[in-house]
Amino acid sequence: MKRKTLILLAALIWMMAGTMVIKSGISAFPESGFKYIYFGISALIFALFFFKVFSPLATKNKNRIMQLKDDEVKFWKFLDIKGYLTMAFMMTFGILLRKSGMVKDLYIFVFYIGLGAALFSAGIKYIYLYFEEGKEYAKEDIL
Repeated sequence: MKRKTLILLAALIWMMAGTMVIKSGISAFPESGFKYIYFGISALIFALFFFKVFSPLATKNKNRIMQLKDDEVKFWKFLDIKGYLTMAFMMTFGILLRKSGMVKDLYIFVFYIGLGAALFSAGIKYIYLYFEEGKEYAKEDIL
């Protein structure tokens, strides 16, 4: 597998994860109906997670992937061990929180919509980084 392909694989996985989280959020849609404040809070959660966590992480992962040696480029290397541990913790915590019933569906709805949108957007950032990396290679070929 090529390094650039691994970046594209990361994009697809992050977008799928975001879609699944959004779907879980939608399933918790509050019976009281939609209120604009929910959208505003979800937007704040999105901004916090995308700009402070996932976007910098996508750039960091892209740089790490591009530094892999050819014989180290395996499909599971789209994340490092810390990334896998973080993902496992987030999934486990999210599932336990939802199944526990300790949190109202309204809060699950608002949080998951914002978090899922941030994850999906990180996938889009990986696609951007994929094409940006292509431009870097094109410059090197010209020089």
